[in-house]
Amino acid sequence: MQAISQRMFFYSSLLLAIYGTFWLIGGLFYAYVGSNVVFPLQTFLSSSTTTIQAFFTLSKPFANIYVLIFSLFALADLSLVLIGGVFYYLFRDSYKGVIILLCLLIGGGFGTIVDIFLLSYWHVIWAVLPNGSVNTLLPFWNSLGVIEYFTIWLSAAGFLMGTLGYYSIYSVAQEKQVFSKSWRYLTLFSTFLSGLSVIAIILSLFGASDLFIGILFFIATVIISPLWSYWTIFELKKL
Repeated sequence: MQAISQRMFFYSSLLLAIYGTFWLIGGLFYAYVGSNVVFPLQTFLSSSTTTIQAFFTLSKPFANIYVLIFSLFALADLSLVLIGGVFYYLFRDSYKGVIILLCLLIGGGFGTIVDIFLLSYWHVIWAVLPNGSVNTLLPFWNSLGVIEYFTIWLSAAGFLMGTLGYYSIYSVAQEKQVFSKSWRYLTLFSTFLSGLSVIAIILSLFGASDLFIGILFFIATVIISPLWSYWTIFELKKL
């Protein structure tokens, strides 16, 4: 494993702090909004005027918060892309360093695309959408359904790449016996959590309850991501 310079440590710590902090804040806001606006994924297949009106009536007051949430998530996912470069720098003497770089680059990139799509949509709802009739809202409803399904599959792909990336980090750290054993186990748990998220996302597309993915997402964003990122800073400081 390569030694880390003071400058590299500074930039790595900054990226990890952004990653953990923005997931934490965004996750808390997301949980707050989710407790007020509850619509299963299958809702977006409905063409009922009552359902459409109910969705926009309940969600529009929170549109500005959604804009904030997905702005934070976009920055967190973008930082993950760059964090892949940090681990490549550390493990570039192993082929797994390249795997980590590619997995976090692709996974974080997919996540950033998802966040930008949803950020843009909610910005339109917040700033542009008039308080019109259901007929006025229908084009937005149809586009939301398309965006939801596109971003869900892209999210699943992103989590899958993240799973491979986390496992590669754990594997190479285990091989080289670097970082603490507790940190390595936390990274392995992150791998497991990310893999479960892929399964939960796919099942939700086929009518399974969204509660499971909601719980997993809360644990990942509010607990595991901040803990892992700040613990990683601590481990890097010891190098």
